[in-house]
Amino acid sequence: MIAGELIISGSNAKIHAYNKDTGTLIWKHEIGETDHPSNHVYDEKRGLVIIGGLGSGLHALNIENGEIAWSNKQILLGWFNAPTPIIENELLYKRGHTEIGTINLDTGETVSFKNMPVNFDVSGKCLIEGDLIYVATATHGVVAVTKETFDIVRFFPTEGARLFTSPYAYGNIQTVETTPILDEDRLIFAASDGLIYVYDKKSGVLIKKINEGSPIIATPVLKDGYLYTADFLGKVKRYKI
Repeated sequence: MIAGELIISGSNAKIHAYNKDTGTLIWKHEIGETDHPSNHVYDEKRGLVIIGGLGSGLHALNIENGEIAWSNKQILLGWFNAPTPIIENELLYKRGHTEIGTINLDTGETVSFKNMPVNFDVSGKCLIEGDLIYVATATHGVVAVTKETFDIVRFFPTEGARLFTSPYAYGNIQTVETTPILDEDRLIFAASDGLIYVYDKKSGVLIKKINEGSPIIATPVLKDGYLYTADFLGKVKRYKI
């Protein structure tokens, strides 16, 4: 991740910050004895790199020196930090294993929190539009939840996963590791069942699905009416979508 003049990366239990031009190590910070850093986000306004460890909680590190500005160790939001957090309207939207909530970016305190009947332990970002959040899951495809109360209002299902990437998720699960894409009234995403889905975002009706042939865990790119994908077998493809 690029944050200002730095490249931020995680390795083992540490976060490393390198000069993006020279590759020189600027600082590193250990976030836990065995905790692997999660996907992270940069709060440019406050100069914070926000990162989670597997069980050590969520931490905001000062971009200048890597020192901790605040920590949130609420056990549920701080556990299973694979989901990438996002910043929206001065709040951090964060998912745990089966939890979703918001965090105050100035203090690190939990603002809202809800336990959900789905497993969020995937790496993709959620996507906010209006009063809805579109969230990829490990077990239920993509779900649309209300931004204020986190009530599920719509499911966008997939077929059964062909690649199991989420811990503690078993059986006939519908895993989406990628970040959903909104294109006018369409919701587009690629799934671990090897299919690309195009849904009507308002009705939840499936418009089309495309058989990629192999699980997709890298988020596709939509450009000029074409969807570019890279699948688990290393094939890069372009679809007219």
